[in-house]
Amino acid sequence: MYGMINWFVRNPVAANLLMVIILALGAYATFNRVLLEEFPSFESDMVSIGLTYRGATPIEMEESLVVRVEEAIISLDGIRKITSVADEGRARIRVEVLKGIDPH
Repeated sequence: MYGMINWFVRNPVAANLLMVIILALGAYATFNRVLLEEFPSFESDMVSIGLTYRGATPIEMEESLVVRVEEAIISLDGIRKITSVADEGRARIRVEVLKGIDPH
């Protein structure tokens, strides 16, 4: 360990060159986003829909929103399964699509 430190003390040009190389590699990795994607591509066969209606009871949520949305979704091609849950003021609908169908 001390031998390496002594070598760099005696050779400051080599120490500075090593520092420049490390900085250049860091800049290259940062600017070229090596092995990093902001929005990686993936396939999902699930779509989740959230509905809100303040002050509505679960029954009102189901009758006024969920049933209508489910009927609209059922009319689409490639739907495998629809699951919905209605709570007070909100509802969640999960739609499973067949493989090979783009849900977007």
